[in-house]
Amino acid sequence: MEGEIYTEVDASVLNPGISTMAMVSGDSEPPEGVTPVFIWIRWRYDDATGEGGFTGSGWYVGDSNNVLSEHYSTEEAFIKDLLANGKPWLDSLLQGWDESKKIMFFVNNQATLGAGNCFDAAVSGA
Repeated sequence: MEGEIYTEVDASVLNPGISTMAMVSGDSEPPEGVTPVFIWIRWRYDDATGEGGFTGSGWYVGDSNNVLSEHYSTEEAFIKDLLANGKPWLDSLLQGWDESKKIMFFVNNQATLGAGNCFDAAVSGA
């Protein structure tokens, strides 16, 4: 199974490895003259074992900016529920992710997510 979640961040330029100040601040309104950028964080997992994650190799349950850490203390507990409830349940859980925490999760893990081809970005309106 695979899917993605997205968040809008304010950035005039987005390059792998470079975090803009607006992304770091989690500001929900773009500064004047700055184009919003949408970032998709992809996830994938084996629907028989639950193995996978945001990079295909981990769910980052220990990251305090991850919405999963609000509900689970271990990856094993999360995977148990994931296997029992499936993709629609995961989609619903990820929809509750606070935008500022999601941005910080992305910023903190951008290099790993990029190496795993687990994010994509597009300028708003492009």
